[in-house]
Amino acid sequence: MSSLNITYIDDPEQLVQLSSVMKASDLIALDTEFDRSQSFYAKLGLVQVACSAEPERQFLLDTVAMAPQLIADKGGLLEVLIDPLKVKILHACSEDVEVLMHNLEMKSTQHSIVNLFDTQIAAAYLNRGSQIGYGELVKQFAGVHLTKEETRSDWVARPLTEQQIAYAANDVKYLLVCYQPIKEALLQQGRYEWVLEDSQRYVLAQQKEEAFDRYYLKFRNGWNFDKKQVALLRDLCAWREEMAREIDTPRTRIVRDSSLFEIAEKQPSSLKGLLRLKSLQGKSRDIRHVKQYANQILARVNVLDEKTEQTPPQPIEPPLERDLKQLFKACKALISEVAEQKQIPQERLLSRNELYRLVAAYAHHLATDRPAMMPQSMQGWRKLIIIQPLCELLDRYRDELVERYTLLERKAFRWQQESEPSS
Repeated sequence: MSSLNITYIDDPEQLVQLSSVMKASDLIALDTEFDRSQSFYAKLGLVQVACSAEPERQFLLDTVAMAPQLIADKGGLLEVLIDPLKVKILHACSEDVEVLMHNLEMKSTQHSIVNLFDTQIAAAYLNRGSQIGYGELVKQFAGVHLTKEETRSDWVARPLTEQQIAYAANDVKYLLVCYQPIKEALLQQGRYEWVLEDSQRYVLAQQKEEAFDRYYLKFRNGWNFDKKQVALLRDLCAWREEMAREIDTPRTRIVRDSSLFEIAEKQPSSLKGLLRLKSLQGKSRDIRHVKQYANQILARVNVLDEKTEQTPPQPIEPPLERDLKQLFKACKALISEVAEQKQIPQERLLSRNELYRLVAAYAHHLATDRPAMMPQSMQGWRKLIIIQPLCELLDRYRDELVERYTLLERKAFRWQQESEPSS
């Protein structure tokens, strides 16, 4: 604690000093501590702040003692997050962005975090590893060794220990220290804007929340399901998502993905059939959860025919490797080559899921002559470096892509036709 200068804020009146320091700063380091083990939405315990106007001082905002919305308004946190002139520095920020946007109710007010800088992404573009931890980042760029003993602490219980407070303060203290050499190195390589662009994608992901009835499309191993199986999987996923959010409980406390998949596959019609699922064997807690919601699950199985005919589902895409092995192999080779040239991790250049979306979008373009609707992540710096070369490669597989797209469209059309009443 001796090396730290901590201001612990658990009273609304103390927020004024934080607000004044943040207003005088152009760099704001942020971190959050939260717990989501018992709920769907993370319970925010602390927001940690360090500012360039007073870089040796760390502010810890107690969001158990004070409502997050109060901190956002009276403490000026919301004003800082939406200010394009202030750089917000975080490390591995995806969960922090989600927690802040939810707890500060930014979605409902249509506010957006801007000018976000993720030091984990930045380190990847400096060839320091694709997912460097905060401790290693501080070691490499600040020459300081940090302990991670409080990583799994209960951040909602009070009072916090001195060790917890020191750990939380350190999580922002060195972000400001690391930022300067990282920024200089990125500017030399022309990659600073890359980091800002990629960091902002986490905000866009939270703003564009996926519809409940599309969650089932993540189950790629269900590509060979028939129409009824896919329809049931779609319905079960949408029901679980709505239920989890309504009662604020983790999805796994209703039914796990593996069991949802097996229910859709086997369509058990009784509690006895449900409890025979392989995915439940030897898992007493999961069995207890399934029993609790058995009536709702079975009700969906029993109205399967009716619901399938009313709204036939979109088929799940088969894996690329199955139908387009050579194309997929060629794409991976190209991505590997460009990543090596640029000295950045392949997964940061283009992830597996992004490659799937690119192939699907380009297949649609080739089959329909309509413009390729590329995902947002492929519109920025990646477009020239990797997307255009990949599209040139995909052009050479035109026939295979059109055939694959057409087969999927025919399947969707057939399912739709089967559901329409005969005249």
